Amino acid sequence: MSWRVDPLFLQWNFIEKLANNELSRIVGIVPVVGYLIIFNDGLSDTLSFDKIAGFENGSESPFFLETLTKLRLTFFGCILIFFSNIAFKFAAPKVLETANNDLQFSARVINDYSLEEFKSLELSISEDCSKFRSPLICESEEYLHFLGKAQLNGYTSRKFALETRHDYVRGLAREWWWRQMHSREISRYFIFLFCVLGYLFLAIPSLDIFQAVMRDIVTTFCPASIP
Repeated sequence: MSWRVDPLFLQWNFIEKLANNELSRIVGIVPVVGYLIIFNDGLSDTLSFDKIAGFENGSESPFFLETLTKLRLTFFGCILIFFSNIAFKFAAPKVLETANNDLQFSARVINDYSLEEFKSLELSISEDCSKFRSPLICESEEYLHFLGKAQLNGYTSRKFALETRHDYVRGLAREWWWRQMHSREISRYFIFLFCVLGYLFLAIPSLDIFQAVMRDIVTTFCPASIP
C-alpha cells in the first residue's frame, strides 16, 4: 500500500484561504454596482488616479493601462472571486466548518463520536483501500490488518474500543479528513483557477497605480535620476 496527496494548493483546506476569506465575501456587492463602474464616465474620471500619480494634462501618462481597462480588470476580478466563494460554499466538504486540520478533527472524533460513527469511518475507508491520503494507516501492517477485517465491528463498548484501539481510531479519523480534502477534484481545480485569475486581475491595476505613484515620488525628490 502507498499514500498519495495532491499539491497543497489544490486541497480544500488551502483553497478555503483563497475562496472563503473576508475579501471574497465583500466583493459580492460588485455584481450589483459593477455596471456603474464600467459605464459611468464621471466615475471613471474620479477614479483615474491622475492626481496622485502627478499626471497633468499634456504630459505623458505614467500609467501602462488606461483607467477604463483598470476598472474592467477590477470588476471582472471581483466577479471571479465572488463566484469562487459561492462555488466553495456549495462544493467544499462540511467538515471544514468544524475542523481546520486532521488533528483537530481526530480530537473531535475521540471526544464526541459514538462507536457506530467510529465504525462508519472505518467502513468508509475500507471500501476504498486503493488510495490512501496519509501514511498513518497504510504504513502500519497492524492497522491494515485491522482495516481489512473491519476490526471495530467486534466492539460493543465505545470505552473499550478506545482503550484498545485509540491510535487506530485517531488514524482512521485523520485519514478520513484528508480524503475529504481531496474530494470533488474538478470543483477544486476550477475554484482554484477562478481564484488565481481573480486575484491576478485585481493585482494588475494595483501594480500599475503603484509604479506610477513611485515614479512620481522619485521624480519629485530625485529629478536628475529620471531622464
